[in-house]
Amino acid sequence: MSVIDKDSIKKKLDSGEFKSCDKPTSASAGWWQSFKRIQDEKENIIPFVICIQCKIILFYDAQKTGSKTLKLHHENCKIRPVIATKITTHSTSQKYDKVSSEQKKKVLDSCVKFCACDMRSFNTVNGRGVEALVQTLLDIGHSSTHQIKASDILSDSTTISRRVQSVAHEEKKKLIITLKNDINDVKLFAITCDYWKNSYTSDTYLTINIHYGKDGKIKKCMLKTMILTASKTGENTWKAIYNTLESFLLQTMHPI
Repeated sequence: MSVIDKDSIKKKLDSGEFKSCDKPTSASAGWWQSFKRIQDEKENIIPFVICIQCKIILFYDAQKTGSKTLKLHHENCKIRPVIATKITTHSTSQKYDKVSSEQKKKVLDSCVKFCACDMRSFNTVNGRGVEALVQTLLDIGHSSTHQIKASDILSDSTTISRRVQSVAHEEKKKLIITLKNDINDVKLFAITCDYWKNSYTSDTYLTINIHYGKDGKIKKCMLKTMILTASKTGENTWKAIYNTLESFLLQTMHPI
């Protein structure tokens, strides 16, 4: 197969020309649960994988590259599930204008300058979160009758940090209502948890997820990711799970 870039792979996946497939049967590494391999139009496996959660495409060749990048992405992407499901503000039936190649190049150049000037990872401009931010800015620009300065609309880091708790509280209240309505209709739900370590700070985290069936489909939702200072014993794990369920009012809905 000729040399192909990630953008081309994404387009071919979207069009159905390329397809994603499961990990090798011999693969046992934990990070594989976050990725699928990619097949070309001839069903040959190409040296790229796609993240199941955020849909980012990463290069991977077992014979040439290590797995450090994939492991790191797997750890960092585990905190995204709930946030990702919440950021769906636009109807699929809404019509959008096509983006010209000149417009796309301007945005590409701006992304390059953003990553370079602010020393950000290239992955910073990928994902549903940044897409939602850009879409909001586009919608505001479209509805405005005059030009807007970026500095007038972007909040500083202090304002954002102060707003985090309020947004988290609002989203949690919405999630509690959703779970209450969903869990009332099921007999059982499952809880899974996963310990993981931040490779930069070496802090240990615990992520707690809930799973249940609705309308013939399994739904998964991340309830909480917390930093853990206590030892990873069964008693401490159970205490963290119980307290999390209690904070979502789930312990009163089903016996635990």
